[in-house]
Amino acid sequence: MRQPEQLAIFSGLNARSDEDLISRFAAAYGTPNLITGDTLENEAEKMGRWMADGNYSHIAYDMGETNYILSFGASIVESERPLARNLRMWGRIRRERPIRARVVVIDPRYSVTAAKADLWLPVKPGTDVVLALTIANVIIEEGLYE
Repeated sequence: MRQPEQLAIFSGLNARSDEDLISRFAAAYGTPNLITGDTLENEAEKMGRWMADGNYSHIAYDMGETNYILSFGASIVESERPLARNLRMWGRIRRERPIRARVVVIDPRYSVTAAKADLWLPVKPGTDVVLALTIANVIIEEGLYE
């Protein structure tokens, strides 16, 4: 049995010329889940949060209480939203606390965040998912989760 509400369609900035076609397809299929926006990654983040907890907004991480950041390509210092808050929290966790947070950046490029991290692990583009799955496997195999 078809359940149209299970389909989510994300339409970003580069799909503007196909806007009419995409909205007509969503209506014909019967899904109410057509998510559009200027930047698809922002809309995907907000939609994921909406599906998880019903809050359709950007995520603000609790960096002030963080002791370890493992960043897979997140541009925390240069562009991750909310940027002003992240910059303030970065200063707090890296300079203002007695025990500063450790930061490891996994990214093919040497970004500003990577330059300011304790460790930068350059990976070949597209292989970061292999590393993430390997880390998850170790956590599961060794029972390092609750």
